[in-house]
Amino acid sequence: MVEAVIVAVIAAVGTVLAALVQKGRKENSRDHAMVVNSLGRIEEKIDHHINDHAVGAFDEKPKKRKSA
Repeated sequence: MVEAVIVAVIAAVGTVLAALVQKGRKENSRDHAMVVNSLGRIEEKIDHHINDHAVGAFDEKPKKRKSA
């Protein structure tokens, strides 16, 4: 009888640990997806900025204001 209780307790603890590991995996996947999405947006911004430099978008000198 004691052996059956010990086996049941070990099984219950194992089930709880497995559930916690699975929950952690889901959260990790969700966090990873958010990071990948953010890096994609940053990469796009940097690519556009570098392209602007390459085509000379920033080469124009600002116009001087006329004094009143």
